[in-house]
Amino acid sequence: FFFQAEDGIRDFCLSRGLGDVYKRQTIDWFHGWPKDALIDVASRFIADIELPTQDLYSSIALNMAEVHSSIDEANRRYLILERRYNYTTPKSFLELIEFYKKLLSEKRENIEKQIDRLENGLLTLADTKTRVQGLQEQLKIIMVSVEEKRAKTEDLIEKVGKESAEAAREQEIANQEEEIANKLTAEANAIKACLLYTSDAADDLLCVDLGGRRIIKKK
Repeated sequence: FFFQAEDGIRDFCLSRGLGDVYKRQTIDWFHGWPKDALIDVASRFIADIELPTQDLYSSIALNMAEVHSSIDEANRRYLILERRYNYTTPKSFLELIEFYKKLLSEKRENIEKQIDRLENGLLTLADTKTRVQGLQEQLKIIMVSVEEKRAKTEDLIEKVGKESAEAAREQEIANQEEEIANKLTAEANAIKACLLYTSDAADDLLCVDLGGRRIIKKK
C-alpha cells in the first residue's frame, strides 16, 4: 500500500512538472499509535509482572499510554517552536515499558532489603529487651543478697565495736590491777630487803626492833 501511494504521488508530481519538488520532499512515515493500541501493547508486556490487584494492570497500561501520548504532544510543540522534528517510535514505547519494569524490579529489591534490615533490627531489639529483663531480674536477686550482707556487716561492725569497748574497759581494769600489783611487789621487795639487812645485823644482838616489835634471837 505504501509503495503504491508513493508511486501515485510521484506520478502526480511528474505529470504537473513538479519533479524537482518531489525529489526534495520526504514522506513522514512515523504515524502515532492509537491510544487503545498503546494500552493493549502495554497490557501484554506487563502481564508477567506480579501485582496485588488486577485493576493495577489497567491503570499502569493507561498511564504508559498517556505518557507516550504526552511525548507526541511535546514533539509537536517542539516542531512549532524550533522547526525541528523529534519522533517517538514503537521502539520508544517498548523501551518505556522495559524501563518501567526494570525500575519496578529495582525498587522492589531495595524495599525487600529494607524490610529484611528492619526485621533483623526488630529481632535484635526484642532479643536485647529479653536479655535486659533477665538482667533486671538477676539484679533484683543480687540486690536482695547485697542488702542481707550489708545488714550482717553492720551487725558485725556493731558487735565488734561493743567488744572493742568492753576489751578497752577490761584492759583499763587490767592496767589498774597491774599497777596495784606492781606497788605491792615493790613494797614486798622493800620489806624483803629490810629483813635481809636486819638478819645480817642481828647476828651479834639478842633482839632486833622491827616496826615496834622486838625479835629475840635464840641462842
